[in-house]
Amino acid sequence: MFSITLAYNEVHFKSMEAFGREIVPETYAPYFPREWAGYLVESGHTASAFAAQVAEGYRHYRVEVDGALAGYFALHERADGRMILTHLYLRPESRGQGLGRQVMEFVDQAAVESCVPAIELVVLRANDGAVNFYRRHGFVIDREILTPIGPGAELEDYIMTKSF
Repeated sequence: MFSITLAYNEVHFKSMEAFGREIVPETYAPYFPREWAGYLVESGHTASAFAAQVAEGYRHYRVEVDGALAGYFALHERADGRMILTHLYLRPESRGQGLGRQVMEFVDQAAVESCVPAIELVVLRANDGAVNFYRRHGFVIDREILTPIGPGAELEDYIMTKSF
């Protein structure tokens, strides 16, 4: 049984933090040093970071399969009206089973219900699997950016958008 539920309390955020400490370094291991991934976890994937993001208007969602956490993501609307999709991670063993498609359908529905003109996300340029996943779901590369992630480190990213 697949479900997407709103994450809103410390219990949710702590389980997501544990998940993030596992999945974020694993996801980025082929692309950059582990300490950079550690920085990403500490700056955006801890229970306190999730709570701070909620205070800024983010809505975090848990992706569950048979009651077990299989992934998470977040949405928020920027002042310009665009919806931002961030923190989308799924367990490797959960990929290829349609979960990503169901998450993207959920995101599209949230965008329609919010009457936003577009959804925007940031993705690592070298992560061909993720870039192609987003392309299959209607996103296009808008521009290339460099994202600083600590002293002397920056990521080569794309901003991808999907217009409605």
